[in-house]
Amino acid sequence: MLRANCRYFSSSFRAWAGHSKWQNIKHTKARNDAKRSNTNTKMANMITVAAREGGGTDLALNVRLATMVENALKMSIPKRVIEGAIARASKGAGSAAEESVSITYEGVGPGGVAYVVETLTDNKNRTAQQVRAAFMRFKGSLSPTSFLFQRKGWIQLGEGADFDEVFEKAIDLGAEDVVEKDGEIVLYTETSQLAVVANEIKKDYKIDNMGLSYEPEPDQAVAELDEETQTKHYKLIDALEELDDVNTVYTNYRE
Repeated sequence: MLRANCRYFSSSFRAWAGHSKWQNIKHTKARNDAKRSNTNTKMANMITVAAREGGGTDLALNVRLATMVENALKMSIPKRVIEGAIARASKGAGSAAEESVSITYEGVGPGGVAYVVETLTDNKNRTAQQVRAAFMRFKGSLSPTSFLFQRKGWIQLGEGADFDEVFEKAIDLGAEDVVEKDGEIVLYTETSQLAVVANEIKKDYKIDNMGLSYEPEPDQAVAELDEETQTKHYKLIDALEELDDVNTVYTNYRE
């Protein structure tokens, strides 16, 4: 199964030679503050997208938004950030919030791996330049790749659900497939059926997460990369995910 959740940051910190203890403390604090700010930005973007794509800002009617807000609270994202993200999705025409738009970039990177990068930005030129620069740093380029993927809805259930029971019920509700990996059960749906299936399945099971993703076409996945190329692949993902405007990175490399 394609891992679509963001790996936001590396947690490592190197104390540079010649820095005093206080300088290192200030450096560490600044880095941690930057991490927190980046996490807040990404979660806010995802909440805005969930509101826009999931059917509005009413949590009682938009199960995708409600799930995203619940996860944000578990991550200790400030309520003001959450409320601001929801407000941004509900602003009318002509507002500054409306200028935040979802843009998807496509590219090819190390080893011929295909990437799809979802962003939310208020400055298209800035984001395009940053994404392009990340690809170029690893000898990649922006290039059409979405034809190598299928757009799917997905629903991840909480622990304790019985796979056979879930499978039968989910298929009856309209899910296309149900998979289990590492103790997690994930339902896949057509994009138009995501909310329908989620609203029904939540009556019997806890939904941990859900959304829309790009899943590689079965015959278009990259099965193997040598160690050096694999390292470059992951560094490119990290470089993209460190950008504030980037929400999610999908690839057709099967780990």
